[in-house]
Amino acid sequence: MSRFPHIARVLLVPLAVLAVVAAALATLAGTERGTAFLLDSASRFSGGVLHVGRARGRLLGELRLADLQLVFAGGELTVGSLVLDWHPAALVRGTVVIDTLHLDAVSLRLDGSDGEEPESGALRPEELPLPVDVTLRDVQVTGIEILVDGENTAGVDRLVLSAALVDRELSIERFAIHSELGSLSAAGDIAATDRLPMALALQWQAPLADGVIAGGELVLRGDADRLEVGHSGRGALPVD
Repeated sequence: MSRFPHIARVLLVPLAVLAVVAAALATLAGTERGTAFLLDSASRFSGGVLHVGRARGRLLGELRLADLQLVFAGGELTVGSLVLDWHPAALVRGTVVIDTLHLDAVSLRLDGSDGEEPESGALRPEELPLPVDVTLRDVQVTGIEILVDGENTAGVDRLVLSAALVDRELSIERFAIHSELGSLSAAGDIAATDRLPMALALQWQAPLADGVIAGGELVLRGDADRLEVGHSGRGALPVD
């Protein structure tokens, strides 16, 4: 007698269990109450690694979180508020599509270390694991602070990003960062291959004394073998 029916049943049982579990999780993630239950469970069973103060919306849709905390080795990340709106169905096509990702009051706290960092070999761009394509339509992060051993080492008022990563090619529609030290914006294309072909334009501004603004535009075009660099001054005090 063939053992194939018995083997088939042995294989189908765990697959059926996984399918039921996946369907149950998807059902929970698709409702507001289910999402609250999943997040609360994740916080309770994370052993203090994850904490979510308040949650509204659905994991599989528009989601709003408040008082988010993530603890990791060597520091912690806190976020006052997070708004996420994305398209889970796009994952079937191997693409992460995020319409909106807004974060406010972001604090990254790092513990200083006097130990030697482990040596690591150079990583080639083509070795970067990029399993899915990513589309970011509206990313905004405000109120960013970075603290090392309790001292504020960097602060950013606002960061904005609109970009897409498709077939290892990054297309930046808009990138902008603003702080009390000045501002930087960029747009262009760059490919995650060993030659790193790129065409990028970066504009920068920095305030000086008496309200004078220095600035300019930096243009990068070419690849790792041959890169053309150009700069032109802008603002009240252009820097060439």
